[in-house]
Amino acid sequence: MIEQQPGRPKRRTFTKAYKAQILAVFDALPEGSSERGALLRKEQLYHSHIEHWRKQARNGTLAANTGKPEKDAESQELAQLRAENKKAQGRCRQA
Repeated sequence: MIEQQPGRPKRRTFTKAYKAQILAVFDALPEGSSERGALLRKEQLYHSHIEHWRKQARNGTLAANTGKPEKDAESQELAQLRAENKKAQGRCRQA
């Protein structure tokens, strides 16, 4: 008789919406808290998943179908710099 070898296990795949949801929940938890670890264990994820998904979010390749496109890293940085510039101008006027 010929023995059949079991097939290779199939990798898990995650939807963009799932990734975005988990990132939002993970980031809402306090940094360094045991709740973050509990979430990862519950979802059977590794911290490397979170790091990879954050990188995807920064690159704009993780945009879930939320109705509004995610800002890319450059436009987020530009908005932050404009806000800082506005605050600095206000401080200059006071001085």
